[in-house]
Amino acid sequence: MANRAGVWREIARFVSRDTARAQIVLELGAGYCDFINNFPASTRIAFDLNPEMSRFAAQEVDLRIADCRGMPGIEAGSVDLVFASNFLEHFTIEEAAALVRDAHRVLRPGEG
Repeated sequence: MANRAGVWREIARFVSRDTARAQIVLELGAGYCDFINNFPASTRIAFDLNPEMSRFAAQEVDLRIADCRGMPGIEAGSVDLVFASNFLEHFTIEEAAALVRDAHRVLRPGEG
């Protein structure tokens, strides 16, 4: 587990170098929350279906134990960065395309 956390800490550091302005970050399928816990943003939101994952989220992370499809509770144009890893392959092509459209909807214009 420590090795996994260390890898994700480095991934979060690497991603944050290219997204330094990202202050509101959303992670889809957060799992053990290793990425979102380590990303330096003022607001960190994560979705995961597994209620067991709530014990891994940092106190500052708004972990939503819910289906992220449609991104309930996330306003259009309100997020600076949407992150997902090892996630989209769990959906059909149509479902994955809808998730990408949802991510695009919640992103601030001009953000990634």
